[in-house]
Amino acid sequence: MCQQTIEKLLKALFIKDHNQTPPYTHNLQRWLDNSSISNEINDDKFEFITELNIYYIESRYSEEIEDLAKFLN
Repeated sequence: MCQQTIEKLLKALFIKDHNQTPPYTHNLQRWLDNSSISNEINDDKFEFITELNIYYIESRYSEEIEDLAKFLN
């Protein structure tokens, strides 16, 4: 839930900053890079967002990640 809350906040900032529909992605780092607050995020917060990003991808796409790992190995 925390990841989704931050994602919605960053999407809202994207809409405010760019006045357009946001691209389809769940990548918090990408959202942060495209936001007006990216310069205000300290290292601890950036690390937290990076960790949330990893856990969200693992929880949402765990089966696909396993399939991809098998395919690549």
